[in-house]
Amino acid sequence: MNGDCIKIKRTILRSSAVACVMTQCKTDYLRALGAIISGLLLFNEQAKNGYLSGYTVKAFDDLIGLPGLADALCNPKVGWMKVNEDGLTLLDKKTKGEKLWS
Repeated sequence: MNGDCIKIKRTILRSSAVACVMTQCKTDYLRALGAIISGLLLFNEQAKNGYLSGYTVKAFDDLIGLPGLADALCNPKVGWMKVNEDGLTLLDKKTKGEKLWS
């Protein structure tokens, strides 16, 4: 994204995806939400066209500080991220027809 700005919409606060991350990562709401926002900020700072080259699931989780976050974001119930052979991709995701970031 490098130069573009991800604008996080307030609808993310009550997104069912946050509940899915909470459940899969066995954590509380604020930690899940904070980790999601931290992940989006990492993409904003480091990604080119939504792609984090060279990042692994473990590296992403370690940088954000929530084990299992990458897998939770890749879970079809959330579907916000995709693991590639040599990096991670942030997907353009809508929930209930409304974009959560742009």
